[in-house]
Amino acid sequence: MIALLYLNSLLLDHIINEGLDENYVEEILVKEYVNPWAFMHQSQEFNRFIEVLKSLYINDRSRIYSIMHGNKKENIPLWLGYSYGYSLVNFIKRNTLINIDELTKKDRNFFDNYNKNFNER
Repeated sequence: MIALLYLNSLLLDHIINEGLDENYVEEILVKEYVNPWAFMHQSQEFNRFIEVLKSLYINDRSRIYSIMHGNKKENIPLWLGYSYGYSLVNFIKRNTLINIDELTKKDRNFFDNYNKNFNER
């Protein structure tokens, strides 16, 4: 069942899950335990790849892998999707009163709405 859910997931789902994971680690433990890919890229880099990051509703496994892990042939930097997920969830935490436990209960539409605001800053 879990494998089936994974196969039907979208890029947005992967970005959300990774963002929640790393923000949870940061909140429960300390920032030093957050994986390095969370901090690999910042706003300027996200802006450079905004067209790639706008394709959140794709479910093509190979394309998702390229965006999450990087793809030299397509000039997508290493861990772009992971960094983006961490930054998106961090943005939501900073701009709402919603804690990480409550964020884990939100659906993809909730995150997509904040994603639009995140991209406009």
